[in-house]
Amino acid sequence: MAQDALAGDFSTRPEIEKRLAAVRAEISALPVDAEAELRERLMQLEALCQLHLTAADMAAKVQGDRDAATQVATAWNGFPQSPPHSILLLDDVRSTLAMLADSQRAGEAQLRIFSAELEAARDKLQGFQQAERKFVENRGSRSNAG
Repeated sequence: MAQDALAGDFSTRPEIEKRLAAVRAEISALPVDAEAELRERLMQLEALCQLHLTAADMAAKVQGDRDAATQVATAWNGFPQSPPHSILLLDDVRSTLAMLADSQRAGEAQLRIFSAELEAARDKLQGFQQAERKFVENRGSRSNAG
């Protein structure tokens, strides 16, 4: 049931994949005459899990790129030519430095965007979890009353 998919941690890829599989299994097990609201909520939860996986993958890629750049920077031993260095080399270094700074700012902006999307997805997930719990409780109380 979706309740199983709602419990526990939601920060690791295996856990997200487990939840996605549970939600997909529940969607496929729904009877044809299932309530439309339940089907819609489960489909939204499935889409949210998929979005969460995508955002986590993007964040991991950006972090990997950043780690690789840090390793390259720490492994650098200096210019291959001995001093004095030419003005052309200085211009080339300034140009490369400006390009790398722009690239770093763009990467950090992407990381902030992905982090914000991930937080928004977590907030949506919590909203869907609460709505589903209320829906299940209401459905249970209606069947007990009826």
